[in-house]
Amino acid sequence: MDPIIEALPGVRATPEELLGEFRERLARTGWAAEAPDSLLLPMVTSDRSLARFEALLRALFRAHLKVLRVVRAGGEATPASQRYAELAAHIRQRHLDWPVLGPDRRRLPDEWLLSESAADLLYGRPDVVIAGDGPKVVDTGFDTAVAGFERPDDLWTITAGLLRLPAGLGGRPLDGLRDYFGELPGADGRSAGHRSVHWVLRDDPKVRERFDALTSALNDNPDGVRHLAHYPGDRVPPLPPGAPGYLHRACSIHSVQQDRARFAELFSALAPRMVGCTVPLELSQLSSGLYSAWLSDPAARPAALTAGERQAVRLLLPWSRPVTLLDPADLTQLHSHRTEFVLKRADAPQSGELRFGRHHSAAEWAALLEEARAEPVGGSAGPPPTVWIVQQRVHARQFEITSAAGGSPSGTAPRRAGLSCRPYLMGGRIRTMETWLTPGEPDPPRSAHRQFVAHYIRPTPTTRPAGLSAWTPR
Repeated sequence: MDPIIEALPGVRATPEELLGEFRERLARTGWAAEAPDSLLLPMVTSDRSLARFEALLRALFRAHLKVLRVVRAGGEATPASQRYAELAAHIRQRHLDWPVLGPDRRRLPDEWLLSESAADLLYGRPDVVIAGDGPKVVDTGFDTAVAGFERPDDLWTITAGLLRLPAGLGGRPLDGLRDYFGELPGADGRSAGHRSVHWVLRDDPKVRERFDALTSALNDNPDGVRHLAHYPGDRVPPLPPGAPGYLHRACSIHSVQQDRARFAELFSALAPRMVGCTVPLELSQLSSGLYSAWLSDPAARPAALTAGERQAVRLLLPWSRPVTLLDPADLTQLHSHRTEFVLKRADAPQSGELRFGRHHSAAEWAALLEEARAEPVGGSAGPPPTVWIVQQRVHARQFEITSAAGGSPSGTAPRRAGLSCRPYLMGGRIRTMETWLTPGEPDPPRSAHRQFVAHYIRPTPTTRPAGLSAWTPR
């Protein structure tokens, strides 16, 4: 099942000589301390396989939009959906509580949420585990508050240069970003003319260093798009005259709430001069795990889902439920098979606060579930919402991976490992893939020190869809 991920053939290199140079180049990146310094030979997916996977993700996003419509309109108030809607009201209130920007001043029409083209606003970075029966979306990440572009871009370019890869491969992250922002409407309503994109970020030295470099690289584009990074507490510089300005929310509501007064000042200076956000603020709530849990419950799914959307839900979403909505049969399963379940906050930043059942005794697991079921749901003030989700654990399919190893006769060492990936979706299209090894047994301490593998997109020989920019190693 798509995406079909394979070892990239035709790699021409001497691995023994490469390892030292790879480590030297890796050390010059801003994320070297976050990953092992071993070189994995790259993987590839064809653009046709990726297009089929993209269609599934777009259908999944449209299904989320139809849940949002139920929350908004209060329609289809079946007993099952009503219980989810009550939880979603807290999630919605929290996600829209942006100073100056929220509630959203440009409310999306209800009929738009039912349209096919609604998926064109999909921007996000889902966490996907490649299981034996296909990809499983364990965290949707449907929001503009995603970062880390420099990591897959560095790995993409470093690996391509070192291994002398075949020309014409696509999927470089930086190219995907440039293409997406170059498609934003200009003054004439089309993707032409000068535009400006205003990245709003949290005030952190590491964030400043990384994003200042990123915006500088993005400004090297042929589309007349100027990128500027803004941080709370900084003076807003003069904006380009006559060019439509777009606000790009590159930070989460959690970061905003921690520095609310200064963010309010920043938005007060920026918002009046913008035509809007790159993605409407109202859609940010779809990053919550509650909406995926809602869709995974057959009794609560909106009746308006199409056959394609139902298929996407069935194929992509693992079983998950809010702990407060578990019935006695569910609880029996969770206690008797705790090693097969994960407990997590619906809105934890960066997919944090995971509790794997296999890491706890039966008594500890029972106490965690009871504590989560008893915890009150917060409102718009105070800590983030406390909706807890329990999700079925996904077992990663094993792939043949090859790493450079100086001591072996061939210069390489084969190994078997699972793969997880993040398709970077911008404008409803997959622009690049970030991929890493997944251990057979979950180990949270190691998950923060992931081993990444460069992932390329192979264009079909006769056509190259827009957005899959080719790059020839030099």
